[in-house]
Amino acid sequence: MQRGRVAFADRVREARRVLIVGEGTGRFIAACATALPHAQITVIDESTKMLRRARYAWKSVGGDPARVEWICADFLDWKPTGTVFDLIVTHFFLDCFPPEKMRQIIKKITLLESPDARWLLAEFCLPSGGIERWRAQLRLGTAYRLFRWLADVEAQELTPPGPLLRESGHQLLERTHFDRGMIQSDLWQRVISQ
Repeated sequence: MQRGRVAFADRVREARRVLIVGEGTGRFIAACATALPHAQITVIDESTKMLRRARYAWKSVGGDPARVEWICADFLDWKPTGTVFDLIVTHFFLDCFPPEKMRQIIKKITLLESPDARWLLAEFCLPSGGIERWRAQLRLGTAYRLFRWLADVEAQELTPPGPLLRESGHQLLERTHFDRGMIQSDLWQRVISQ
C-alpha cells in the first residue's frame, strides 16, 4: 500500500498547498517531510485516533509542526477557510464510500482546487481478468465486510473513482499498479478550461 501512496510523489514536488483527506495512519504524511519540502499541508481525518497516529508519524521523521494543519472532521461537514490547494491527496479514502457520496466528496474537493491542481490517488481495484481478478474479488469482498463491521465503512463494494473524476473535470496523467494489480496508484490533473 505504501508503494501506491508514494508512487507519484516525485511528480508533485513543486506543490505549495496540499490537502490530504483521510490520511489514516500517517504513512503518506511522513513521506511528505522530504517528498514535499516546501508545502503547507492540511490534513483532514474524521478519526482522532488516526490523526494522533499521523501526527506521531510526522513528528518521528522530523517534520516541521508549523507546516501542517490537523483537522478532525467529517470531510463533507468541514467548512473550508477559502484556501485553494494545488495538490489533493485521497489515498485509500474514496473507496470507502458508495458512488453518490463519492460524487459529493469529489465535487467539494474540486471547489477547493487551483485551476491546474494535481490529485494523487491510491485505491484498491480489480485486475482485468484471470486468477488475479478472482484473488482480488475474494480479498476485497472479505475486506469490505470487515471494514463495514469494524470501521462503519459505508461502501458495500468497490466503486472505481475514475469516471467521477473525469465527470468533475479531471484527466488521468499516469497510472501504475501494485500487489498483482489489486492496488492502483493514479496521478490526475484538473483540466483547465479555455
